[in-house]
Amino acid sequence: MSIAVYTVFWNDVEGAAPEEYNEAFLASLREDLKKEESGCRKSIYIEPRFYSGKGDFWACAEKQTAELFNAFTAAMVHTARRLKDCTLIAGFVLPDFEKDWNALIAGKDDEEAQCALYGNSFKQAFAKKYSHYEFISR
Repeated sequence: MSIAVYTVFWNDVEGAAPEEYNEAFLASLREDLKKEESGCRKSIYIEPRFYSGKGDFWACAEKQTAELFNAFTAAMVHTARRLKDCTLIAGFVLPDFEKDWNALIAGKDDEEAQCALYGNSFKQAFAKKYSHYEFISR
């Protein structure tokens, strides 16, 4: 069995404002993944990424906070909800918090522990309804 990774940018899922999800984008992604199911023998992992570089996206360089992390996580859980019937999805690639969230940990005493905390929080957000997903690292 082979593995495929689909990159999903946060600003494609949630663009205009917090909790305003782009359902057209998610429907299109679901449709693409459902097409993969016919006769296919591969596992798909969704790789959430913070920002694709398109547009302003809430001037994110100035707002890398724990609150923004929570919004990012909620958007990815919402993505999982919209893709829940896509049988090829094996799980999610854990975001690279050391790279993607370096502003959150700047100046902290234990940067490695802080990255692990965000990684565990990300996984825990999926645990209630999506505990069947695996989480892998880049």
